[in-house]
Amino acid sequence: MKFKRSKVLFLVFCCLLLLISIGSISAADINGSDVNDEITSDINNNQHDFSSENIQETKAIKKLDSTNISKEGNIKKEKNTINKNIKSNQNKTVKKADVPYNVNDFNSLRTTWEQIQTSGSTSDNYIINLAEGTYTFTTQLTSTSTLHLNITINGGNPANTIFDGQGNVRFFDIQSQDITLNNITFRNGFVRESQGGAISLSQGNIHITNSTFRNNTAISTESSTIYNAISGGALYIANSTNSVLINNTFNNNSAQGMNDTYGGAIAFMDSENPNVLNCSFINNYAQSQTGTSYGGAIYATSGISVSNSNFTNNRVRSYSYTYGGAIVIFRNSQIINSNFINNLADGSDGNAGEAGAIYHLGDTLTIRNSTFNNNEVRGKDESHGGAISDATSLIYIYDSTFSNNKVDSSSNSSYGGALYLQSSQLQSYNTIFDNNTITGYLNSYGGAIYSDYELIINNNTFTNNKVKSEKNTYGGAIVSATPVYMQVEVQVINSKLNNNIANSTASNSYGGAISITGSILTITGTSFENNMANSSTTSYGGAIQTDILETTQPILNMNNVTFNNNTATSMTTSYGGAISTTGTNTNANNTTFTNNKAQSINYGSYGGALSTTGQSETIRSNVIIANSSFTNNTINATTRGYGGAISITASDLRINNTNFTDNTVNSTKSNSYGGAIATTGESETRNSNVTITDTTFNDNHARSTERSYGGAISITGSNINLTNTNFTNNIANSTASNSYGGAIATTGESTVFSASININNTKFENNLASGYGKNIWRSNKYNRNKHNIKQ
Repeated sequence: MKFKRSKVLFLVFCCLLLLISIGSISAADINGSDVNDEITSDINNNQHDFSSENIQETKAIKKLDSTNISKEGNIKKEKNTINKNIKSNQNKTVKKADVPYNVNDFNSLRTTWEQIQTSGSTSDNYIINLAEGTYTFTTQLTSTSTLHLNITINGGNPANTIFDGQGNVRFFDIQSQDITLNNITFRNGFVRESQGGAISLSQGNIHITNSTFRNNTAISTESSTIYNAISGGALYIANSTNSVLINNTFNNNSAQGMNDTYGGAIAFMDSENPNVLNCSFINNYAQSQTGTSYGGAIYATSGISVSNSNFTNNRVRSYSYTYGGAIVIFRNSQIINSNFINNLADGSDGNAGEAGAIYHLGDTLTIRNSTFNNNEVRGKDESHGGAISDATSLIYIYDSTFSNNKVDSSSNSSYGGALYLQSSQLQSYNTIFDNNTITGYLNSYGGAIYSDYELIINNNTFTNNKVKSEKNTYGGAIVSATPVYMQVEVQVINSKLNNNIANSTASNSYGGAISITGSILTITGTSFENNMANSSTTSYGGAIQTDILETTQPILNMNNVTFNNNTATSMTTSYGGAISTTGTNTNANNTTFTNNKAQSINYGSYGGALSTTGQSETIRSNVIIANSSFTNNTINATTRGYGGAISITASDLRINNTNFTDNTVNSTKSNSYGGAIATTGESETRNSNVTITDTTFNDNHARSTERSYGGAISITGSNINLTNTNFTNNIANSTASNSYGGAIATTGESTVFSASININNTKFENNLASGYGKNIWRSNKYNRNKHNIKQ
């Protein structure tokens, strides 16, 4: 009996101990669901112990059960207290739930907005859900709270959830708050002498999804300088750090002003790298009466990321200067998987136009897998960049297409039918430039690209690009102009340049495909086909033309390059059916010249494939050709024609292991010189030096109606050295029977030239001159004392 009493007392003691423990837990104000679970588990375990105890005294058990029931009531009370404390502490550390509101017209929207501004908290996310319908704004909604609130406004179907400003009012003017807008159409927003025709936001972030902005306008009609420029026809976003636009359409928004205007649809001012994804910009424009207009669709001062978006028929117009028919951006930016079509920078009523689609300044611009088609620049003054104009930056272009872009200056020069690069380095990979055009009242430069800095062109295609003008034209596809303070390098790798043209109707044309001044041009694994330099006066280089810049000599390096069917044609004189160089150091290895021609209607032509001229007594052209071939290249001239394949004047030429086959020089009214090569010295100090080794000359022809000199080579005032070279089936022919040297003719038109001929281990077979010298003819005027012929 004593044992039973002790056991009951022990059980009572355990219950008291349990109650004290629970009280301690409650007093400690414990936070966390794990603790609550642990307490519940302990209670269950203790109840299990009571029921399983082997108690034999029925009265004692009943008494204990009665006492325990009373205690369980206290336990439940303690559990409720613990749960309340846990929830209270959770609310101290976890953000409150979203606070939703439902509205169905503008008045309820305004009331809700004002309520949030009055009593809102930074710890809540306020969500306004819009019923479908038209919300006619009579006044703008303004952020009056000093707190940085977070507000979301959700529409239903954007076609049926419409904010209408009636052309009288802007929708939102927000300071230091974050706003999210979904599934809404914003139409007919309007603001005068301020920014953002639909929305103005400063010191906050904005996220807009699945929405439409249509016919919104920011306008200024005041010309006084006290009025600020107008920015953002639809959106003005300033000092934002995280602005995102997804699946939106911006249509027919405008920024209009007497002074400068920025961003026909959107102006991002000092907003760090906003993101634009899957958006369309159509018919937006920025227009200024007296100032400058920037960005027909977007203006962004701190970079931008644009992906999977379309820009169509956007424009800038001004009576002063215009920049960026679609976008003007600064700093690091990227354009991915986007299309720019029919955008326009129109300065035709004022000064210059710049960048039909994108104007970029500073840092880096990256373009990937994008299309630029039919963008245009118009201007009275110098105009630049039919698609893109870029300054002082690094620009990367990958897997993109530039087609049908154009620049037209009605009173001055034009530059860069697709790209204009000023102090900007370009690297372009796997990109197509097709049918881009430059038209200038004065000179025109670069049908596709104009650059004054370094270029890397890798696996690109240039087709049907053209420069046109009554004045000089340069580079049907590419112009590289070295600045006076440095020599830049241009690399063209594994690319194709076909059917490009430089055309001048009243002056000279330079480089049907490429024109460089003072630059280093390195070409590898590239083909030039059907390019043309065409002019009414003089043409230089059907494919490539090079010239010095003051005293900076250009360098032309070629390896594994093909020139086929390129033409330099003119009314007066033509130089270099494929290449014309002046004061240039040229190196050609494993290079093929086929079916190229230089032709003139009224006067002479030089170099069916290559023409090179020394600039002065101290600046000479140096040409090295190895492991190459010249086939079926042609000179067609009315008066004198020089070099069916190569014409060299006051320069140095070295040829090794090269084949000259079926090249022809034709003159219809005068003399022809060198079916394959014509060398000319202009004075004793400006003669030419030629060295040829391990080379063959087969079936080359010099033809004329008067005199023909050298079926293969004509030498005038030059020093020539031939070693291990073969001459076979070459012909000098004249209808007047005045032909000289079936293989080689030395014309020696002045006895003062210090010139010589050295021929070693060389073979002559089946060569023919209809006049004199079946193989070699030496003029009486030529200094015979310096002839050294060892066959």
